[in-house]
Amino acid sequence: MFSPKKNGTVYKVMDAFGVPFECHLPAVGYGWNPDMQELAKTDVIKRSVNPAEQYWEREPLPDWYDKKREQEEIEQDTDPDFVDPDCEKVREKHWRRRLFGVWFYNNGKPAYLTGLHWFTLNWWPFQGKFFDFRIPNMEYNYVLDYVIEDPNALGLIEVTKRKEGKTARAGAFLYEYTSRTAAKHGGIQSKTDDDAQEVFQKAVTAPWRKLPHFFRPIFDTGGGDDPKGGLRFFLPSKKGRRKKYDFQNKRDLALESFIDYASRKVMAYDGPELHRYVSDESGKLIDVSIVERHNVVKFCSEVDGNYVGKQLYTTTVEEMESGGSEFRKLVKMSDRRELNANGRTKSGLYCYFLPAFRTMFYDRYGFPNEERGKLYYMNTRDALKNEPRELSSDIRKNPFTLAEAFRVDGVKSLFNPENLNYQLDYLSWNADIVERGDLVWKDGERFTEVLWKKNPNGRFHKPRGFHFSNPNRVEKRNGRYYPANNLFFRVGCDPFKYDKVKDNRRSDCAAFGGQMFDPSRPNDPFNDSLVVRYRFRAATTGLSNEDILKLVWILGCQVLFERNVDHWKAFFIEQGCEAFLMKLPGEDEYGVHSDGHGNMLQAICNHLEDYVENSYKKLWFKETVEEYLEFDVGNTTKSDETIASGITRLAMIKKSYRQPVEKGKDISDYFKMYKAS
Repeated sequence: MFSPKKNGTVYKVMDAFGVPFECHLPAVGYGWNPDMQELAKTDVIKRSVNPAEQYWEREPLPDWYDKKREQEEIEQDTDPDFVDPDCEKVREKHWRRRLFGVWFYNNGKPAYLTGLHWFTLNWWPFQGKFFDFRIPNMEYNYVLDYVIEDPNALGLIEVTKRKEGKTARAGAFLYEYTSRTAAKHGGIQSKTDDDAQEVFQKAVTAPWRKLPHFFRPIFDTGGGDDPKGGLRFFLPSKKGRRKKYDFQNKRDLALESFIDYASRKVMAYDGPELHRYVSDESGKLIDVSIVERHNVVKFCSEVDGNYVGKQLYTTTVEEMESGGSEFRKLVKMSDRRELNANGRTKSGLYCYFLPAFRTMFYDRYGFPNEERGKLYYMNTRDALKNEPRELSSDIRKNPFTLAEAFRVDGVKSLFNPENLNYQLDYLSWNADIVERGDLVWKDGERFTEVLWKKNPNGRFHKPRGFHFSNPNRVEKRNGRYYPANNLFFRVGCDPFKYDKVKDNRRSDCAAFGGQMFDPSRPNDPFNDSLVVRYRFRAATTGLSNEDILKLVWILGCQVLFERNVDHWKAFFIEQGCEAFLMKLPGEDEYGVHSDGHGNMLQAICNHLEDYVENSYKKLWFKETVEEYLEFDVGNTTKSDETIASGITRLAMIKKSYRQPVEKGKDISDYFKMYKAS
């Protein structure tokens, strides 16, 4: 599917990010074997001459096959080279279709099935039922073949709703290649150790037991027909039927390939080569990072810069706190719009997404009624419009877009999840809204001017449309510096305490610059919003404080710190910048105090809840929105941005300044005065 085929056609399938896979189909009557990199003639099935009666129909073995095969085995006991010609024709036909795929007429038009897709449809039952032919599954298999053939693709991530057969197809992906190729290793991991074993049993060994004999290579019978630890295509062990085999004659018939499963742990597959790998339910890991696990297992399929194996990641995305957030990182790393100099994504993977409305109401030809599917789900959504958390949950479980697949219920969060998810969708599909940069002193001279310097890896973020109007309004009086733009900007900051972290949680310094509402510019989209974001773990608290100093300097405003950590106070005083520190009304100390009784947190929550409810379209930073969705008022240790943005809103609301007014002139400056007689 990756490379052009002689006299072939191109079938486009969109990836999760809207970039087409240009899948190259062979000409009708021909198939393509990606392992052999060659075209070959294959079958064209036409169920009926009547186009309306042309559709996919599974083709089992002929009724006579088992009886003839039994007789063939009897003959082979005395003549090992004996082959029944009728049985051999059947085997050749099925192997041809497995290797090269097959064409069949579907409502008057030829449709191509890849070898793996045909194998899955015709011979790979799941929980006692064979797959129906469906156009989306055909397209998925085109993409999978594309990935298998593309030398710069490590594998594929599949994201869709529940009950779409992902696990069963993954089992076929593992087995089909490993069971016909020598010295290969297929492996499985899942969200728990028990789940990996269950996937192996349900999606590999159960269908394998029902395969015809010619698709079941020699295997180690030590575990019988229900192997627990793995499926090994080796000569039988001594305790099995090994004595029936002449090792000198039979050794070359054993593939010596195997399929096993491992624990969910990051290092479970560290070392051995993996030629086929399945990560099942990748978005549901709780105590394991899927990104860290992928960074280990990807090297099991790579040798000297070449991919020697292919990997398949499947999931239905659950709550962000249940692994979805980490999985989203992996998906972002698999964006084909951002290839590195080697022509690969950051993860090596590609991503395929199937909308929920394409998964139901199929006709006999496998086409989904998309409009009916949309109406069905929209009716459900409409019924939940007044239940934002339930609505977000339903949208995530039955997504129309990749962004919807990562919606968060916000069950623990105080904030309206529907508003946040709406804005997150918008920000996710408009990545150029925000630009990154650094704040630097002009010519390296401190206490002069701070400049914005674009940098794709910068520490600061701002909306592209926001400009630092009238920047660096700072006055120097008696050797000390005073901000002169407090009327228009405020900064809030949640600093980190130690130069080194004492636990595994890497707390950052988070800060936001907020633009106050300006009634003279009612159409300014940045009125009353957070316009600069900072989140970084500098090497020392001093370097972190320097970053915040540059932020308040360019904005020309005061900063409200969370004062349970107070190293910033001495820093600003020593720099002659004490006037940049804010006290709230009624407070004697700079900063805002966390009293241990939840009063500050309650104030933050109140202001942010109101902001999310009424001004969520003025949330410009995707990472902040994501954190709001995961915010748990009972556990704020991972909520640096939430606290910092809340402190910023406190500074914007609780502290007011008056516009400086020029000293009044005497009326006599304008009119000549006369003394009355």
